[in-house]
Amino acid sequence: MRARAWRGTEDSKLTPENKPNAAAENHTFMAFISGDSRPMPRDRNGECPEIESDAVKIAPSILAADFACLGEQVAEAKRAGADRIHIDVMDGHFVPNISMGAPIVASLRRVTRLPLETHMMISDPDRFLDEFVEAGSDSFLVHWEGNANLHRTVQRIKTLGKRAGVVINPATPAAVLEEILPDVDQVLVMTVDPGLPRPVAAVC
Repeated sequence: MRARAWRGTEDSKLTPENKPNAAAENHTFMAFISGDSRPMPRDRNGECPEIESDAVKIAPSILAADFACLGEQVAEAKRAGADRIHIDVMDGHFVPNISMGAPIVASLRRVTRLPLETHMMISDPDRFLDEFVEAGSDSFLVHWEGNANLHRTVQRIKTLGKRAGVVINPATPAAVLEEILPDVDQVLVMTVDPGLPRPVAAVC
């Protein structure tokens, strides 16, 4: 299946009138919600690029879990319909907070078969990719902001046999994704600045 990117204002609503018929068109619908009017990246024909997607996926973040019973909460998330587990990694440098590292990934790998999606909110993700792969990460999300060579990072992830995604912050225009979009499996659009202890809404 393929997914079309749609973009509106933060007040936009998906209605039967403006939402494509997914069954008829064999499309999975994706909405990138933003508060500005800057255009989505477009291809040479003036169309929004289509990106591969299996379906809408549910990826709860363990940042909201009770770490005293993390394994149990991951199992509960699976029973509730989670498709993968989102792991927010913060270094206290790229973002002000510090969270978890590869040992948490290794612990989760022992108790779940769900894919582990690692969100690298760190200054130099390339340095830690091998460590997280060894721990059991199945995919990586890396930020456009602050990455001197995003293409190299994405290709490095692919070389390790993992899925690669790119993240942009709320103030970053979606147009910056134009060059890297063909090379990634996923895009995550933050609705809060990274590192803040609040839920992050995104379409993956």
